[in-house]
Amino acid sequence: MLKITHLQRFSIHDGPGIRTTVFCKGCSLRCFWCHNPEAMESGIRLWHDKKQCIGCGSCRGNCPKGLFYGEDGCDCTAEEGFPCAAVCSSDALSPTGFWMEEDTLVRQLLRDGSHYGRTGGGVTFSGGEPLLQAKALRQMMSCHELTGISRAVDTAGNVPWENFSEVIPCTELFLYDVKCMDASLHKEGTGADNGLILENLERLCRTGKTIWVRIPVIPGWNDESREMEAVARRLRELSDLPQSRIERIQLLPFHRFGREKYVRLGLKYPAEDLTPPSGKKMEELLSLFREAGLTEAEIGNHTTLVENDKTAEDGRGEENSRKENFS
Repeated sequence: MLKITHLQRFSIHDGPGIRTTVFCKGCSLRCFWCHNPEAMESGIRLWHDKKQCIGCGSCRGNCPKGLFYGEDGCDCTAEEGFPCAAVCSSDALSPTGFWMEEDTLVRQLLRDGSHYGRTGGGVTFSGGEPLLQAKALRQMMSCHELTGISRAVDTAGNVPWENFSEVIPCTELFLYDVKCMDASLHKEGTGADNGLILENLERLCRTGKTIWVRIPVIPGWNDESREMEAVARRLRELSDLPQSRIERIQLLPFHRFGREKYVRLGLKYPAEDLTPPSGKKMEELLSLFREAGLTEAEIGNHTTLVENDKTAEDGRGEENSRKENFS
């Protein structure tokens, strides 16, 4: 079984072609700009969508402790089954994750098999950090029903190498996050230094697996020329390894689409004061990679970049993810 937060069908930003992205629960980093805060913790808690809540109080009547979520919050556990959410008629309450059996998940992934074949797409396991569930992930990805379907793993790399070894035989593509080269800066922004991450990336390059490096561009944190030049130099070195197959390097502009998730979780949004980078800024940073001879570098997710330019002007940004129900 895998513990996941949701599936996103018809995803076009998590690898080639049309894909289904499986968002796994739990992460070993605490990036302050994270747009999937519900995936950070391995434990399952409740969302509370105030926009959906009609204040009917049905949750109080079904809560073992007599709490009204809209006023008192809730400390029920997943083991108790979240009885308050079960009776919420407006869907204002819902768990942030659930366990999914292999056969059920595979059935969901195969729903769009025709799109995978037509577009060169497939399945991507993201998070959170999917490699925290490496053994279960290997079992899922190795099942015969997924044979012939492109399988990708989106990782931040902050796990023991043994976790990579579990899934390398059944993974065609790794999407690998590189956030910065300065260890102190990395720890300041993510809660951990980057020693293990960079070590694992080099080892992964030596396996000959296809890799897309993804670099989030976070204003005021890693977007200075000096830091990006350091990242470009290291990626140039790794690209020159005989076995290396770094196929793409994507600069991903910061966005605020996840802000509403923090609200629903009752959390403060740590990146509240950040303004998304402009298209001009992204082009300037891209030129640093091109100057280092990394012709495979590009600005990833141009849709987000357009939205960022709009957000920078009017201060608005909303979550834009498609969640699936499994009733």
